[in-house]
Amino acid sequence: MHPLNQSFEIPALQDWQERVVQDLKGRDFDRTLVTRTLEGLKIQPLYTQAPSAAEELPGQAPYRRGASALGGTRDLWEMRQPVSTAAHADEALRLGASAIAVSDPADLQAILSAVDSELAPVHLHGGASQSAEQALEWGLNGGLGISVATDLARDGGLPQSLDDAWRRASWALGAAPSGTLALAVDGSVFHHAGADEASDIALSLAAVAESLRALETLGHDPEQILAATELRVALDARMLLGIAKLRALRLCWSQLVRACGADVPPRIHAQLSARVQTRRDVWVNILRNSVAVFAGAVGGAQAISSLPFADCAEEDDQRLARRIARNTQLVLAQESHLARVIDPAGGAYALETWTQELAQAAWTQFQAIDEAGGLIASLKKGRIQSALQAVGSKRQRRISSRAQPITGVSEFPLVGERRPELRPEPPPLQQPAYSRVQAVHSLRDSAVYEALRDHADRSEDRCILLACIGTPSAHSARLGFASNLVQAGGFEPIPLLINLKNTKKVMAQSGCSRVVLCGSDADYATHAAALSTQLCLLGASSVFVAGKPPPDPKDCPDVSGYMFYRCDALAVLRKLWGLA
Repeated sequence: MHPLNQSFEIPALQDWQERVVQDLKGRDFDRTLVTRTLEGLKIQPLYTQAPSAAEELPGQAPYRRGASALGGTRDLWEMRQPVSTAAHADEALRLGASAIAVSDPADLQAILSAVDSELAPVHLHGGASQSAEQALEWGLNGGLGISVATDLARDGGLPQSLDDAWRRASWALGAAPSGTLALAVDGSVFHHAGADEASDIALSLAAVAESLRALETLGHDPEQILAATELRVALDARMLLGIAKLRALRLCWSQLVRACGADVPPRIHAQLSARVQTRRDVWVNILRNSVAVFAGAVGGAQAISSLPFADCAEEDDQRLARRIARNTQLVLAQESHLARVIDPAGGAYALETWTQELAQAAWTQFQAIDEAGGLIASLKKGRIQSALQAVGSKRQRRISSRAQPITGVSEFPLVGERRPELRPEPPPLQQPAYSRVQAVHSLRDSAVYEALRDHADRSEDRCILLACIGTPSAHSARLGFASNLVQAGGFEPIPLLINLKNTKKVMAQSGCSRVVLCGSDADYATHAAALSTQLCLLGASSVFVAGKPPPDPKDCPDVSGYMFYRCDALAVLRKLWGLA
């Protein structure tokens, strides 16, 4: 018997590709097995090599492998929980959080008075430029979060002139105690407005460049500015791409820092993107949050915020949501030991490749923004807003066709769900008076489907007849497809067998005015035209077919439309509701 290591030949990549092409039986390799992301990345089915990073060490430039040589072996990561009251801050710190985030400066004094600053840092996430003096006076010791460029993009203006905003940032940078993160670049502003991962990184770099130019003019050196800057990153539910995004961000940061003649590791704070959170089947947000925390930890973020699954109206529901969010981090950190491995993604062929490709794409976009005069100049000209709208439109087409599914909303919806009462979404803020630009408005991916579900809640006619033709083996696949699709619009499907002799009985039994025919192509060719005509004569307001249109749709004049894999599901649902 031969030794095991001599028993198998090592196949060449070309051999594998030839075998796959044979198995595809004529189907195109790229169209079948290669997935394309909004960022332009091609997700290959197999990776056998990656960009070489053999000489890179954790904690050393270009920081691809992490900003610390110790990883999380000593301090884990900073578990920064968002709170709005002193009681919530006390609860978070007693039950496992290691830092606090405050969004409203009006809550800051009460929270700081209740938190021992020597035990837990407190970070201000919003409105910092107007509150820096008071925050420092009250003893804030974590981060002021002053983010002039990204605040301008989010709000469409500033509470003071741009020059005054930079002077306030300069004062805070000089007055803040050593170790305090006076500045922030909130990349989530662009992510929530629709940016893809490469654009998100590029716009964050452009915001860092704006801070460097403005504050250097006011007498600060690059090392001081960069060391006091925190990068805030939003992660969606694509775990592996989120890991690659954080690693690519560090590569790009290193390139920018090196151009300034400095050597400062990045400080990254990560949390789940609000864009991917849903207000329907909110329990799935627990999974999305877990994925984002996992990606943040494996990707090497120094601070992570774990978000509640919903903004609940009742205090008991709020407490449950806060506890699950907090415990998600604790379980991943202390039971799964995610922080005990330095750069766990290092050497993974796919992740290393995506890291390099994302970094290259982001750096190219950053250079284009810089050549156009920088982030603020591009915002004033509307270029950033136009680019974000273009990406958002492309994403919306994928969401509408369910090529980008949203679990619990566009796929596997939970019609009739019992969910906690939610607080209404806040109205948009009034635009500040100075330095006005067109704001990059936040959006949520699931909002378009949730609007239909809200419409369904207000309607007393939600039923839809799924008229099954032929045997179960002939109609079951399309029955399942159609049932899933119509429930995404808030309809309650009623499946019944139908033929040309029992249409009147079936219509009366269902009590529905909307019908979807479910069967095989052969059954459609024989029965669809006659059935749709009979159903319309019996009072059906619309008759759809679960399948692709025939070569000549005029053969079925009474069919209102067709629903099939990757069709515009949103348009179909709106038409069923009479909203098209």
